[in-house]
Formats: sequence, C-alpha cells, structure tokens
Amino acid sequence: MKLVIGMTGSTGVIYGVRIMEVLKEQNVETHLVITEWAKKCLAMETDYKLDQLKALATEYS
Repeated sequence: MKLVIGMTGSTGVIYGVRIMEVLKEQNVETHLVITEWAKKCLAMETDYKLDQLKALATEYS
C-alpha cells in the first residue's frame, strides 16, 4: 500500500504524527507533504522536530 499524507496548519498535528508512526510500524510506503504552517504547529504543539517527522516517511516534500 502507498499513501500520501498531507499535513496543513490546522491544530491537532499530533494526529498526523501518530498516523505516520503507525504506518511506519506497518511498513506502509508514505509520501509526506507538509505546509509551512503545519511545521509551525508541529513545533508549538509537540516535542517532535521536523527531522523526526521526515524520518517516519518514505518520501518527503
């Protein structure tokens, strides 16, 4: 299975992080697309760094 995961600047970015963790555990190929506002939410709402999130994806843009 291959999935594209899009993260925007809405609150609740932790749900996107969690789905990426679960998909990685299941060896699902993912392509992560993340907006600048989502990056800001990631920093404000979680302890995750962008590099950690990128590492969960097969591809990143």
